[in-house]
Amino acid sequence: MKKLKQIIDGAYNEGKIPRGLSLTDFRLLESIYINLTEKRSYEFIQATILPILDRCKIKYKVRGIGWIVGA
Repeated sequence: MKKLKQIIDGAYNEGKIPRGLSLTDFRLLESIYINLTEKRSYEFIQATILPILDRCKIKYKVRGIGWIVGA
């Protein structure tokens, strides 16, 4: 969680989205972070954010055609 917060804060401080992510992917990461801090689960289908979740050691599970975090 701390690493994900650093990535989000860094993007706002530098004004640059992390390499390889679209604005939609970045907004998805923000939504995931907010839901995890509120102890809620979140479902998503964008595979492009999986490496960032792995790097941040955030666990996710396959659900349907996508993934879920916080379950």
